[in-house]
Amino acid sequence: MNADIQAIATRAGVSTATVSRAINHPGMVLPATRDKIMAIVKELDYAPNPFAHGLSTGKTKLIALIVPTLNNTFFGQIVDGSQRFLISEGFNLIIISSHEYEKKDLSVINSLDQRKIEGIILSGSGFYTSEYKKILGKIKIPLVIIENLPDETNISSVYIDDINGTTLAIEHLLSEGHKKIGIIAGNQQMIATTRRLKSVKSIFKKHNMPLSSLKIVYGEYDSLKSGAKAFNKLKNVLNPPTAIFALMISSLWVL
Repeated sequence: MNADIQAIATRAGVSTATVSRAINHPGMVLPATRDKIMAIVKELDYAPNPFAHGLSTGKTKLIALIVPTLNNTFFGQIVDGSQRFLISEGFNLIIISSHEYEKKDLSVINSLDQRKIEGIILSGSGFYTSEYKKILGKIKIPLVIIENLPDETNISSVYIDDINGTTLAIEHLLSEGHKKIGIIAGNQQMIATTRRLKSVKSIFKKHNMPLSSLKIVYGEYDSLKSGAKAFNKLKNVLNPPTAIFALMISSLWVL
């Protein structure tokens, strides 16, 4: 059972401020007094409140991770990996699923800048870079963006080399003799979608293949139902493709 800091102070015969210093800044307390306090802390199984600690030290050890949705397993993996690493480093993670790509995310970032958050991880390529630059340039806490190309912003970023991945996938289909390829793409407003489709079209031009032989259907990255609907639509078009490259679930289908 946890005891509060007042109970520890009473039992040790010191002030609550001394107890706080012994726990958070042990070098500021005489060794004998510190040892006495810490023995009581251990005996009473006292666990400091990180939020109260943050108020007194200005350090909350809180990192905010903003994702557009948790329905997509990709973002779930980011949450899992971030949480495991941050906990090992003594930080706690606040997970925010915005469900929208523009206005709501911007207001969330604005509000986080007013709290004692020590860092933000902004994940999701649906962000409108021009809009975000205005606000991200103003916040004063460390920030890492996931899924933005580094040359599009001076903010630290981590991204998947989906241009190379897309190139390898399309080149493979072409090497197998497929000349009519269907593309299941995600939301048109997302940076990742634009980047991948640009890569696909570039490869077609490189091989002197007409872009008219591409059949592109758009869906949502976080919806399996949307992917299935797009797949059926491509199968039922006049003169259907012989292979499908699905940007939405990073897979290849050969019909």
